[in-house]
Amino acid sequence: MFEIEALTVQRGETEIFRNLGLCLVPGACLIIRGENGSGKTTLLKTLAGLLKPTSGSCKTEHEVSYVGHQSGLKQNMTLKEHLDFWGKLYDATLLIPAAIAFLRLEKELHTSCGQLSAGWQRRTALARLILAQTDIWLLDEPLNSLDDNSVEIILSLIATRCDQGGIVIMSYHGVLKIPFGQVLQMEDFVRPTHIY
Repeated sequence: MFEIEALTVQRGETEIFRNLGLCLVPGACLIIRGENGSGKTTLLKTLAGLLKPTSGSCKTEHEVSYVGHQSGLKQNMTLKEHLDFWGKLYDATLLIPAAIAFLRLEKELHTSCGQLSAGWQRRTALARLILAQTDIWLLDEPLNSLDDNSVEIILSLIATRCDQGGIVIMSYHGVLKIPFGQVLQMEDFVRPTHIY
């Protein structure tokens, strides 16, 4: 379970969002929608513990993985070298073949990440989730830079995590209708600006 109670985040004099609360049970997928600058990334970083809220709390007894909108890949390492590193880090080397197969990474395994397209870099970064084996995934724009085929693969990955009892919270601002999950609209938690 992931409980968010009366969460408010302020930067300087600007309130990003306020009084945001919800409770997610195992198997839930929450899609955070909103315009650029509406606070989607701020919310995800707060849920991940990377930013401290002004008030309110986030509670869970489960481990969390956060994948930001930047790939976080070392440009001189190959895709396979990243998988090997994460496999050792999470004591999950036996899961590397599963990550390769699920995300269909075979074609670019020995390509350095600096030479990969943005879409391939995104798929590589998300492969870490399979190896980390955490219950809760926080994903900042996971479908950015992906072609239609890659979008299907990532949505399948997310749906599988939820089917296994995990919780996925992801931001998204595109026009694609995601066929599952509940939607949180960031604008619903922003104090209205009154013009006099």
